Amino acid sequence: MSPRGFPDKSVMAADVRWKVGRIESPSDQNNASSGFPGESCADGPLLRASIAVYVIANKPTIWYVYSMSNAHRREKQPDHVRRSLLDHAARCAVSEGLASLTLQAVADAASVTKGGLLHHFPSKQALIEAVFEDLLGKLDMEIDRLMSEDETDRGRFTRAYVDAFFQVTRDGPDSPWAALSISCMTDPRLRQLWSEWMRDRLQRHLQTDNHPAFKLARYAADGIWLANLMEADGLPAKELAELRNQLHNLTKQE
Repeated sequence: MSPRGFPDKSVMAADVRWKVGRIESPSDQNNASSGFPGESCADGPLLRASIAVYVIANKPTIWYVYSMSNAHRREKQPDHVRRSLLDHAARCAVSEGLASLTLQAVADAASVTKGGLLHHFPSKQALIEAVFEDLLGKLDMEIDRLMSEDETDRGRFTRAYVDAFFQVTRDGPDSPWAALSISCMTDPRLRQLWSEWMRDRLQRHLQTDNHPAFKLARYAADGIWLANLMEADGLPAKELAELRNQLHNLTKQE
């Protein structure tokens, strides 16, 4: 840190140049004095002006510039940025609903520029589809985990499916599934993604989970999830536990 609590001058110079966008190449940094001993920068006067603003307006101004430059640097880590955008979009879908969700709100929540978001997801629809696919991937992993703990092959996928969706049911409207699954009823692309996912899983478990009783258990789990979502306070935890046990028993019948 430099005197008076300013961020290091070399860092500040980079931040200010990025914010204003006047330096076009590294060679431009040697065109003029920055006003600091032993340093040179094409935007020396601008840097001094920014420090003056800091002194007059106190920390919010300088930290705004610093925060924006941090967002700029994070945009250079595409995997990290994409993960952050998906997570924050899912949270926004829960708190605001898909209809009210905006790209700017997601970008702000993830501390990236809207341009950085559009680099990964060119539209709101593309972002929603990516969040839905991400949730399906997480559902895959949870079902695989539950299946690995079940020693009985017959009906194993169905029991894991039931347990995974009862967990989503217990989460109620606080789960991203709530917003996205309702939209799935009216969005053809989301319905297609769900159908493809379910078709693939059923094909993989055709030998162990094709009995009509297993289909009934899965459809019942879907219906219980929807019924719980439609209740103002959700279904009682005890009732949910009893229903889950009944569906498990259904998968164990010969």
